Amino acid sequence: MDALLMFDVLMYLNFFYYPMAAFYHPIIILAKFYSPSDDDTTRNDIIVVTAMIFTDLIKLGVYKKIRENRKVIAVIITILLSSITFCCTLHIVIVQKNPTKMERIFSSMTATLYFLELMFGILQFFPCCQKTEYN
Repeated sequence: MDALLMFDVLMYLNFFYYPMAAFYHPIIILAKFYSPSDDDTTRNDIIVVTAMIFTDLIKLGVYKKIRENRKVIAVIITILLSSITFCCTLHIVIVQKNPTKMERIFSSMTATLYFLELMFGILQFFPCCQKTEYN
């Protein structure tokens, strides 16, 4: 199993998935902010979503920029930043009060993508998952 190839495929998928997530999450937060509810946790939601969007943007930019020259460092940085975005997504799914159904569905898909990125990024460092190169 070539874990680095699978990791690259997931990152490539995330390049196309990110604009949708960066567009969708702020719209949901704005809708919650202007809805007539008694919930005071909207400020926390704004902080979590902003952290998630910017961390994911930094992750994609760093990975694309240094992937060709330093594969190991790119994967390590991406794993660290993916863990932050994964925790933000788990906050939306589990901890957040009164999430919308669409928010739960979208965040569950996002959490699955981030979990797979983390899993294949970590597996890339195990000898059994590294691609053997023959000369």
